[in-house]
Formats: sequence, structure tokens, C-alpha cells
Amino acid sequence: MTDETAWCAYKFLAPGEAIVPGHTALIVLNQPVCRRSVLESVWRNASLRICADGGANRLFDAFEDNVQRALFIPDYIRGDLDSIRPEVRVWYEQQGVSVGVVEDQYSTDFQKCLHLLGQVESERGIKFDRVLVLGGIGGRFDQTMHNIHVLHLLGRSRVLYMISNESVSFLLMPGKHRIECSKAIEGPTCGILPIGTAVANVITHGLKWDLDETMPSSFSQLVSTSNQFPDDSGPQPQIHVETDAPVVWTVEVHLY
Repeated sequence: MTDETAWCAYKFLAPGEAIVPGHTALIVLNQPVCRRSVLESVWRNASLRICADGGANRLFDAFEDNVQRALFIPDYIRGDLDSIRPEVRVWYEQQGVSVGVVEDQYSTDFQKCLHLLGQVESERGIKFDRVLVLGGIGGRFDQTMHNIHVLHLLGRSRVLYMISNESVSFLLMPGKHRIECSKAIEGPTCGILPIGTAVANVITHGLKWDLDETMPSSFSQLVSTSNQFPDDSGPQPQIHVETDAPVVWTVEVHLY
């Protein structure tokens, strides 16, 4: 297939992988942080690191002492700051972290961090090629759905990988996509979800149960959950997806 948008989450997550070229931003939300080796890989790939309010607590609590914490100092902490513990805020401020409160109650802390990202891009004169979001999926269901809503709002303007300890998810916009995977960290279970709109045509190649033009996908029709990589797909399967409407790709990962 030609003119495909390429996706590859494992290169940011697997310990020992080389740093992915380009500008990568990291946003840490208020969910449990993945294991140290994975966090190190995500952290070194990012040239900008932002904690969203309660995400600062999660990052702080991921380490047993300040010596270890000092190796993972974010650039910014942003949000309405109703969740960050006072001692966590003080400690990060002492490390030189920019801690800022945004009172707007019509946007979530995640959206506040994305707004800050746009400001940093304007100041630096660059565009971040991708955003890794730790904790974007999981926890409270309403927050998970809102984060998927944000993916739809951003559309083609941002490449976001939503990462939790159980799954990686991202939005495939209309067009052709190539998803490069690694069985060492992903799968075998995956899914293509028509969240937000019905999908008349979604065609896949490389799944155990591929979809074709005879299988429109919506919540009143077919939803491809619990799909899998084929047994004979090798250690690094590639999934090709062509869709005429946005769909969420999600794959099981092992980040504990």
C-alpha cells in the first residue's frame, strides 16, 4: 500500500530501542506510571515533559527516594492544581519545575497541557511530531471517553499515542495506515473501534480476523474487539488499515 500514515508505538516503549528521530512531547496524566525500564525509554525519547496536575503525584510516587526522582524532572506542571499534593508541588518547584495554575473549568488538565504544548511550540519555533500520553486510557470511564473525545477534536493536527499499563490507543483518521507492532511488548489482542461515528468502510490486512467492505462498523453493527495478531505473523507484525471515518486502534501491551 502507498501513501500510508505510519504508526509505531513499541519504539518509544521497548527498553533498548534507539531514540526515534524528530520532536516528541510527553504528557503524564493522573494514572499509575509504567515500570521503570519503560518509563526510561519514554522519558529519553521526549524533549518536552509535562505533568498534568495529579500526574505529578504519580511521577513522584513512582520512586522510593529523591535521588531517583531527580532523574525524572518534568519541564512543566499544569492544571487547575486541585489534585497535586502540597509537598509534591513544593519539591518540584525546588527542582526548578515551572508549576502553573490554569483556572479554566471548561477544559481538562489534559487539554491545559496540550494548550501549553502549543505555546512552547510558538516560543521555540518548532512543531512536535508526536505526543506520548501516559495514563490517557484507564481509570475513570468519563475521563477515558473525554480523552478519546480530545483525539477526535485534534483530528490530523496532532499525532497522539495514548499509553496505559494495559494498552496503547490512537486515532486513525480517514485514509490508509500502517501500524508496526512488536510481539515482545504488544498483543496479541487488539481492536478497531468506531468511537464517535459509524464507519461504512474499514478494510484491514494483517489481523487474525480481517475486516472488509462488507463489514460496516458501528455500535449498532460490528465492533472489532478481541481481534488478534495471526500466529504466523512473526515477531514484528504489520497491520494495514484503510478507513473512511475515524476509528480508534487499540492494542494490548505489557508495561508493568
